[in-house]
Amino acid sequence: MMGFEVAQPGQSIFNQTLLEYSRNHSPWEMIASTVVSVDILHALEDVGCDGAIIRITSPEIRAAAQRASFPVVNNSSWLENPGVPSVLRDDRVMGNMAVEHLLELGFKHFIIIDTEYGWLIKERIAGFIETLRQHQVTWEIYHMPSLNLPEDEFSKMVRWMKERPLPSGLLLSDSSQARTVYNVLEEADLSIPLDVAPISVIQEPTAYSQVSPSLSYVDPDEESCCYAVAELLDRLMRGERVEPLIRRIPAIGVVEKDSTNIELIEDRTVARAIDFIRKHAHEPINAAIIAEAISIAPATLARHFRDCFSMGPYAYLCQVRVDRAAELLRAEPDMSLSRVAKICGFTDRNRFNKVFQRIKKQSPASWREGDD
Repeated sequence: MMGFEVAQPGQSIFNQTLLEYSRNHSPWEMIASTVVSVDILHALEDVGCDGAIIRITSPEIRAAAQRASFPVVNNSSWLENPGVPSVLRDDRVMGNMAVEHLLELGFKHFIIIDTEYGWLIKERIAGFIETLRQHQVTWEIYHMPSLNLPEDEFSKMVRWMKERPLPSGLLLSDSSQARTVYNVLEEADLSIPLDVAPISVIQEPTAYSQVSPSLSYVDPDEESCCYAVAELLDRLMRGERVEPLIRRIPAIGVVEKDSTNIELIEDRTVARAIDFIRKHAHEPINAAIIAEAISIAPATLARHFRDCFSMGPYAYLCQVRVDRAAELLRAEPDMSLSRVAKICGFTDRNRFNKVFQRIKKQSPASWREGDD
């Protein structure tokens, strides 16, 4: 019999991996709790538990785990020294990966959001700074005291964000910060990802991390972490001696979502125009409408675009529409060409065919068949 504590009840990756390991290796009878405490460990003693997987989040729980009569495996980085055999995500390396992603996009200024939330946050921020120091970039740290900011603290953070250089890469040390930070950026009238491009170390399935635009994050390879936890507990329950005491599992890499899906443009006029184009390309817009939307003369906007891309804003709009159509043609092979044209902002199928042929050098039908 084994007991384990889960942060997210239900059919999580953690639960599924434990069940799969049990079926393939050791048929376990399991007891699960959504809360970890000293009392839970005492209760497991009373029922004759053979081993436990827990999150050690306090010195008291650590001491109780060390006194337990059965093997205990920890899967939390909350304490710097958990005191028992542990399988952990590599928080520092995930911090490295988050910064590297934004550096590859061309960001030169960074904002780090800090929260008092266990040793794991310190490691992630150490990873951020470690990588930032290797490049000629600037960064600032904002300490967010809680996820639910009182009104005065919220207003303070809004004012602070408004004064930051643009564009900025935004490094969230935990995805639970996302909801509050997104609200702050909206109040500060800062666009994601045009002005600020957020990325998180890990995307936890919590209400705080469910945001729009979708949040880019570092994938810690949760399945491998969970499997290693089960394997380690199995070995301990068979009486094996394990070394080292702490094993860190490498992360897979960055999962790019909408929050960092950006072509970084230093010309803020062009950047604002591109942001408008991407949001409204499916609508009947043209160069004049784009210029009006960002409060600039059409001729001035055209000059800015030619300096950046050697093309005008309308040609860029056509490129965006064709790129979206190209993706849709392959993703939806049964969708009619007329429907694809309408969804992507073309007035009719004939216009769609003409523009697509000019940009892709082949017809939409040929592209769909894969003749590229």
